[in-house]
Amino acid sequence: MGCKQSVVNSDEADNPPAPMQGENFSFYSSSDMYEELREKGKKGKSGIGDAFEITDVWRTEEDDKKYLHIEVTHNKACDERFQVVWNGAVAESYPLQTWLLVKLDAEDCPNLNSVTSDTLSLDLYKFLGDERYLADENMIFHVYNVSSDQDVNYDEPVSDS
Repeated sequence: MGCKQSVVNSDEADNPPAPMQGENFSFYSSSDMYEELREKGKKGKSGIGDAFEITDVWRTEEDDKKYLHIEVTHNKACDERFQVVWNGAVAESYPLQTWLLVKLDAEDCPNLNSVTSDTLSLDLYKFLGDERYLADENMIFHVYNVSSDQDVNYDEPVSDS
């Protein structure tokens, strides 16, 4: 099993890369950010962002573009504060696999009186790039919620609809 890794700048920890903007989230391709969030989660530290739940993950193909959709529920008024972090690696097993961390950082946003649902739609060509990997419809996306105790692992291939 091998991994394709992105090249990481040595000063990335001090100067995180600028995010790519999605409609209601920021996408970071950063091994340093990914490892920092993963380590905090392993140690059971609370306060890794604000609480939310991932309720569904699925893929679609529209107009020759492939999307990964992550449905989330939360009770914060600013839904654009979601962060999706990818470490730049793809496990070249069969099927291919990659890991994404999702965080909500809405500390200064007011609470809503009810829970609301949003969908984070990642254009896979724009955010992950390499068409060799994205052409594999069996690719597994492991999506983890680092902002709560929820342990979500979508280790079944998410299907194209």
